[in-house]
Amino acid sequence: MPEISVIVPVYKVEPYLCRCVDSILAQTYMDFELILVDDGSPDNCGAICDEYAAKDGRVHVIHKQNGGLSSARNAGIDWVFANSDSQWFSFVDSDDWVHPRFLELLYEGIQRFQVNICQCRFFRPDGIEEIPEVNEKMLCITPEEHYLNYYSATFPTKLFSRACWYSMRFPEGQIYEDVAIWYKVLFAEERIALVDEQLYYYVVNPDSIMQSQWTPAQMAQIRGWDEQLAFLRKNSSSDAVKVIRVKFIRVLWKHYRKIKETEKLSRLKKTWYLIQVRRKLNGLMRESSYSEERWIYEQIHPVREWCYWTAKGVLGKVKRMIKH
Repeated sequence: MPEISVIVPVYKVEPYLCRCVDSILAQTYMDFELILVDDGSPDNCGAICDEYAAKDGRVHVIHKQNGGLSSARNAGIDWVFANSDSQWFSFVDSDDWVHPRFLELLYEGIQRFQVNICQCRFFRPDGIEEIPEVNEKMLCITPEEHYLNYYSATFPTKLFSRACWYSMRFPEGQIYEDVAIWYKVLFAEERIALVDEQLYYYVVNPDSIMQSQWTPAQMAQIRGWDEQLAFLRKNSSSDAVKVIRVKFIRVLWKHYRKIKETEKLSRLKKTWYLIQVRRKLNGLMRESSYSEERWIYEQIHPVREWCYWTAKGVLGKVKRMIKH
C-alpha cells in the first residue's frame, strides 16, 4: 500500500483541475495514492477524474452527491480507512497546485522530527507558474510557537498522520471548516514540523466561497474564530491570544465591509448582521484597550472617533491654560 493518501475534493473547477492533478502526479516523492472526490460537479470534472484514473493506477475516483467541501474531504478520509493502509494524509484543493517537492519535503519533516503533522508555507502565484528552487529549512515548533509565528489554519498546506483522523472529521454543512477544527487537531500534539518554504500555490478562484458575495452562511467563520479564541484563552498564553485577537479583528472588518457591499440582503437583514459584527468587534477592541487595529474602529465609528479626539484636544488645551 502507498505511504501517503492525497485527497482532492472536486467541484466546478474544470479550468483548474488538470493543473492541480498534474502537479500532484509529478511529485518527486512517488509512494502515494491520489483520491479525487467528485462532489457531484455539474461540469466535466467527473469525466476528467475518470480519465486520470484510467491512465494512472495511483488515481482513485469517488463520485458522490454534492455535499460541500467538508463532506468531500470526509468521503476521502473514509475511503482511505476502508481501502488503504497508508499512514499519512494530505489535502489539496482542486483549484490550487503544489511544488514538485511538496510531498517529499513534508514527509522528510515528519521523519526528521518524528511528529504527526508537518506544514509548509503557501503563496499566491498571481498567474506566474514558474517552479522556484527551494531550500530545505525545517523547524520543530510547539502549538504555541505556531500561533505566535507561523499561524495557518489551512489544511491543504499540511501532512497529517493517519492517527489524527481516527476520531476527527470536518464539520459538514459548514463553510470555513478549517478554522473550526484546526486548533483542535493542533493542540492534540506537543510539537509539529515546519518546512519554512512556499510549497503550496493558492489560486484565487473568482467562483469560490471566499470571493463570492456575503451570505448569512459566512457567519460560520466568525463562530469558528470565536470558539478558537475561547479555546486559546484557556489553553495558551496571552501572547498567542493577542495574535489571534488581532487576526480576528481583521476578519470581522472584512465581514463588515462585505455585508455593507452585498446586494443579496434586505436593508433590515443587512442592518441586523452589521450590528452583530460591530458588537463583536467592539468587544474585542475594548478587551485590547483599543490599541490593536484602531484604524478599523475609526472606520466603523467615524463620528464617535471624531468626538473622542476633538474632546481630547479641547481638554488638553484647557489643562495647558490652567497650568499657565
